[in-house]
Amino acid sequence: MNARLLALVMLATLVVGATVSGAAGNRAPDPEALKAYALKLCLDSNYAKVGTLGPGAEKDRSYLLLQYALDNSRPKARQRLESFVKTTTADYYLAEVPMKDEGNVGPFNKIFAQCMDFYHSPALKKFLARDR
Repeated sequence: MNARLLALVMLATLVVGATVSGAAGNRAPDPEALKAYALKLCLDSNYAKVGTLGPGAEKDRSYLLLQYALDNSRPKARQRLESFVKTTTADYYLAEVPMKDEGNVGPFNKIFAQCMDFYHSPALKKFLARDR
């Protein structure tokens, strides 16, 4: 039984290793994947600022392989993308929806809509094209 478990763990390690090395080669990641990662960064940072999400609280590692690929594709590529998203979307949490708050549960934000606009923005598209 232990040999079987060990073999399964080794196989899983090989598969993950092959996936990481394939995804994290020297070629740049797909622009659509980078846009999705930028959207996640925008949402995470702004929801954290309004207190609905703490740093790392979502425990979502959907883009871990993409982060490795960015790190390996070009020097500082991930830092440049993360910095661009941070500076461009830093104050999205400040915008509020003007609603009457009878239940005193507000204020209500527009974070998701603003981050989606950023995802579709010419500025993000231009940044990704320039930083390839």
